[in-house]
Amino acid sequence: MNLWEIINSNLLPEEEKQKLMDKYRSGEITKERMIIIIIEIMEQREIIRHDSPLSCKTIRRRITIEELYNARIIDLETYNLLKQGKRDIRDIMELTHVKHYLYGTGCVAGVTTESSSKISLYQAMKREFLEPELAISLLEAQAATGFIVDPVNNETLTVDEAVRKGVVGPELHDKLLSAERAVTGYKDPYSGKIISLFQAMKKDLVPEDYAMKMLEAQTATGGIIDPEFQFHLPADIAMQRGYINKETNED
Repeated sequence: MNLWEIINSNLLPEEEKQKLMDKYRSGEITKERMIIIIIEIMEQREIIRHDSPLSCKTIRRRITIEELYNARIIDLETYNLLKQGKRDIRDIMELTHVKHYLYGTGCVAGVTTESSSKISLYQAMKREFLEPELAISLLEAQAATGFIVDPVNNETLTVDEAVRKGVVGPELHDKLLSAERAVTGYKDPYSGKIISLFQAMKKDLVPEDYAMKMLEAQTATGGIIDPEFQFHLPADIAMQRGYINKETNED
């Protein structure tokens, strides 16, 4: 199929066709540029066509409506409306209580300087606004509660992404990856399965004082994180799944 056959087909929205032809006739774009634009439009339409209305992308993975319902983050009525196509999952994910579990309620993201500019915790440490011990502790809490925060660009990043983008230095990579396992889980050397931070602590794979500090950070920012689905859970669901016990939850 050549360019003009594509233009005259139903592969492109009518409005887009008209815009392209107008720009081409006026000399605003060349034939080569028009081909590139058409490819981009078609690729985007393909992405949208295959994007499931019953799941949505978050920072680490796609979340399905079944996962949200099973975690009691959405109720049965909302679940059924989503299944029937009467609600859009993207709208549901913007609801305050849903965002609370998917992204947490926030933590110390950075430091505001005397000139009112925002800098990251790492930069605050490097510029001696924060003691290294405090800055690293706050960064570990970020990693253990979901993601590293870039307050300058208002981004949430995995540890690997944060290092690549220079939000934290490479010398902290291993330490923060270790903290991030509170989100992504620990491999049980006995069963080979991925287990939660609490379960790893109970198996003496993680020091208790360190684990309790990370669990407290998770609880304070949205709830215990499920290592399989990597979002926060309501306390009763976290206990049902064995990611915390009643005694620890009440501490």
